[in-house]
Amino acid sequence: MAGAGRRRRRRPGRSKRGSACRIRSLPPGAPADFYPALVRLAHDAGIPAVVDTSGPGIIAAARAGADLLKPNNHELLEATGKAAWT
Repeated sequence: MAGAGRRRRRRPGRSKRGSACRIRSLPPGAPADFYPALVRLAHDAGIPAVVDTSGPGIIAAARAGADLLKPNNHELLEATGKAAWT
């Protein structure tokens, strides 16, 4: 069958229902603007961006409009500069 096994390309702005782009920790040396770039790529493809990271990356992803941020308590305290929840 011709074309069997090939993935169909989606048009930008169209997503498969239930799709999401999960963005986790980046490799060492990745540029600081990489999280916002990944969030934009996901949005350009019409899918939500879910970011699970720590430190400045989670703040950058939030500012870029990530649809869901998933820090744990320690990561959230680190990103906000707080010592503990009061």
